[in-house]
Amino acid sequence: MSIWKELWNKLMEQANKAKQPVKPDQQDKEEQSVSIEKQGKPDDVKSQQKAIEGPDPSQQKAIEGPDPSQQKAIEGPDPSQQKAIEGPDPSQQKAIEGPDPSQQKAIEGPKPSQQKAIEGPDLWQQKAIEGPDPSKQKAIEGPDPSQQKAIRGLDPSQQKAIRGLDPTQQKAIRGLDLSQQKAIEDPDPSKQKAKEKLADNQVFVNLNLIKQKLKNIGDAVYKDIQTDEGTVTMIYLSTLVDSKKLLESVTLPITNEIEHVLSTFDCADKNNIDSMVMSIVEGETILYFHQLNHVLKVKTFSPQERAISTSDTETTVIGPQDAFTESLQTNLSMIKRRITQPGLKTVDRIIGKETNTKISIIYVEHLVNDENLKRLEDRIAKVDYPGFFDITMLKQIIEDDPYSPFPQYFHTVRPDSTALWLLDGRIVIAMDNSPNVMVCPTSFLEMFFSPEDFYNRWTTASMLRILRFFGFFITIMLTPMYISTLTYHPGLMPYELLIMLQESRSRVPFPPVIEVLFIELVIEVLRESGSRMPSKIGQTIGIVGGIVIGTAAVEAGLVSNTLIVLVAVSALLSFLMPSFLMSNASRFVRYIFILSAGVFGLFGQMLALAWLFNHLLNLTSLGTPYMTPVIPRKMTDLYDGIIRFPLHFIRKTRGIARAKK
Repeated sequence: MSIWKELWNKLMEQANKAKQPVKPDQQDKEEQSVSIEKQGKPDDVKSQQKAIEGPDPSQQKAIEGPDPSQQKAIEGPDPSQQKAIEGPDPSQQKAIEGPDPSQQKAIEGPKPSQQKAIEGPDLWQQKAIEGPDPSKQKAIEGPDPSQQKAIRGLDPSQQKAIRGLDPTQQKAIRGLDLSQQKAIEDPDPSKQKAKEKLADNQVFVNLNLIKQKLKNIGDAVYKDIQTDEGTVTMIYLSTLVDSKKLLESVTLPITNEIEHVLSTFDCADKNNIDSMVMSIVEGETILYFHQLNHVLKVKTFSPQERAISTSDTETTVIGPQDAFTESLQTNLSMIKRRITQPGLKTVDRIIGKETNTKISIIYVEHLVNDENLKRLEDRIAKVDYPGFFDITMLKQIIEDDPYSPFPQYFHTVRPDSTALWLLDGRIVIAMDNSPNVMVCPTSFLEMFFSPEDFYNRWTTASMLRILRFFGFFITIMLTPMYISTLTYHPGLMPYELLIMLQESRSRVPFPPVIEVLFIELVIEVLRESGSRMPSKIGQTIGIVGGIVIGTAAVEAGLVSNTLIVLVAVSALLSFLMPSFLMSNASRFVRYIFILSAGVFGLFGQMLALAWLFNHLLNLTSLGTPYMTPVIPRKMTDLYDGIIRFPLHFIRKTRGIARAKK
């Protein structure tokens, strides 16, 4: 045992000496002198140094390999090399060669106690270097070239760690390196590979299901990209995704910044195939990470959109000229640009069983009437219709009275008008793919308001409102009055006027009611055909067609020239209303009055007028009276009625949408 104790002490002295800092030149001289003293010849020193460092692969192979010839060369047929290996110290030589058979047996033999004495008293260092577990020893020596190099001793810093001289490197050998720790914890590569293969197969099963769902969709794209995390499959619809945006937001990040992509992109539910397919058809891109069994989705929806332009249906001379487009996000941004406060709320909903159309309910929180808001949300929740393509379709479904010819909700394409309604406590509904927005609740009188009224002087605005309001009643009563007076009540007219009318109708073979219906239908045909044609051609046909047909009809004796004038004035008055839907309503109501006058004369007209007022008084808009502010009346509402008072009088919200206190 004294021999082993002496050997252990010398090894510890060498270890302490290696820890002490020595200058490079002095260290080289000392090592060279010691090598010369112990080894003798310079050639022997070089050969020994080369044998210890092992830079030559052939010599490394000779040391490690099973070739008998190389093994024999190492064991020492050359006396000088044998002497260099065994060393000049007889005690060390004796300890290594083991002249005592019992000691030699202790060195080579399998006796545990003696083997433990040889391996040293520190168990954790011996376990870190040798690895008593064969599977872990295999994992440490394993297929990684850098780890193999560290074990063979080619890297001096790692060799020093193996000898146990540097505590930080020794700590790394113990398994704090994540890659080595993973190799030690899962030593069986076949099991690890099987797990990855199982996860990869699961991804391909989902991918096949998605391909089956997207079958016969010509613009579906499946693109594989190789990244640091393995293969990634991108799935998207080329008609909904811009290729430039896809390259900048998806392709380049997953090839260059994969860690950033994994941490920022939204995760998709890989167990819900329908949800992923719905995301794809909505314009999102699905990313499949095969090796990670991970699914991400990216918002890449970028269809072609119409630029913001002026309105063709609600034109104004004064004020903003921009109008809504078919993009819901663009429309919301135009509204929020005008009302910049956190009280402006937008609630998104999905309607349409087949189209899955997105709508937004917009209101100002502290100005809206909560009862109106709840009533509107309940009606939208009960909507059961396959598809919506414009807000007017939804408006007809959630109206209070779907059989009424009058629109119960106001619709507009102007963002400035929409902002004015929101500040008055109204609720606005905007729909994707629709350039119109719906305003509710609204009243009959407000259908004659124009956004230009607030940009004009109050006197001009009041005059225009009066003209629009009374123009509605003139357009529905003018031609029916012509029928009544000529058919049933000629005595109500002045004698000179009656003689003139009789002369103009002297060649007309039809009664007044047929004459009026004929010319009204001709005007409707010209109006409809002109609106369906290109703008320049439509205007030409409307003007030329009206003149030519009217003149020819008078000369042919089909209609009187007086009736041509009355019908033209009535048609022009119907276009005074800013709301196109109210203009259409006036055209429909006019035919009711024409038929009533043709059957009962003036009495029939009064019956039709009574029905009209009764119908308007019974109508409601989102549960509020349609004839507000006339009935019920609020004095503050009259400041912004048929007569528009100066703006400093109009401060309070109208009663139709006033929030409950």
